[in-house]
Amino acid sequence: MKAFLNRSARPIEILIGLVFIIGVFLKAADINMFAVQIAAYGVLPDKAMLGPAALITVSLECFLGVSLILALRAGGWTYAALMALLFVFTGLILYGWLANDLEDCGCFGALEMSPPISIAKNMVLLALVLLTWVGMAKRAGRKTKQRWLPRLVIVILLTVFVQAYAYAHLTRVPRTGKFSGIVVRTENGPVALGEGEHLVAMLSMDCEHCMAAVPGLNNLFFNPGLPQLVALCLEEQPGDMVNFRAAVMPQFPMGLVEDDLLFFNLIGQSPPRIWYVKDGLGLAYWDGEAPDQAEILAAIAGQHNGMEPATLTPSP
Repeated sequence: MKAFLNRSARPIEILIGLVFIIGVFLKAADINMFAVQIAAYGVLPDKAMLGPAALITVSLECFLGVSLILALRAGGWTYAALMALLFVFTGLILYGWLANDLEDCGCFGALEMSPPISIAKNMVLLALVLLTWVGMAKRAGRKTKQRWLPRLVIVILLTVFVQAYAYAHLTRVPRTGKFSGIVVRTENGPVALGEGEHLVAMLSMDCEHCMAAVPGLNNLFFNPGLPQLVALCLEEQPGDMVNFRAAVMPQFPMGLVEDDLLFFNLIGQSPPRIWYVKDGLGLAYWDGEAPDQAEILAAIAGQHNGMEPATLTPSP
């Protein structure tokens, strides 16, 4: 057993590092998708933290993964940090799965992985890290002088590079309720939400609740006493909007959101959400079913009577 640990510790160490690096590159390749996947865990109430959380996760995984590949162990602290990170990730996945019906852990970016498989993967990695730690400890007596500083510099440089790449591709989402600069490109032409009054329905094209809200939204669209209604929509797969139209026959103009992270910054836990927007600022919202005319007019009247712009009308 001792001979096996001595021979296998280093190859296993490299393997673990490669698993982390693969995950890092897949996350960084679409950092906005990864931020949306973090939102599905339901542990960050402030969506402004999704982007920073995604960047921090990518940086930590990159630092530890490259450290393992380059044998930068810091007297075992690299192993300890890696095991702590795996325990935290496993706890978050378990919470997201049980409390919020998490379907994809986001561990490998666009490559979907269910919570049970991800938890099993983490348990295997934990066992391999422990095995490597024990194996390397048994080789400590044969340890030669190592040049740790050049390897540390390489680890830091690679981590900074990956973080800079991810940061450069991360969407800078506005504070929730900010619609200025958003143009909805509908079949009837572009609608600039930064000008005038609008009702904006945030709809996901594969969401049953969004489909159920369409009849009420159609009524709002045809009501001449209300602001113009337009839908800002999210497609999970290309062609979802065509299927949505065919299934529920929306009569109001619809356009696709340009970035998933922007969409999730403008909704609650899940769509639909209907906003009252004036000159680019969301002044009131309703979640779930479409509000009736009286609720909308009351919200508009309240804003006109001097209520603070950040005041939001909660769901009924």
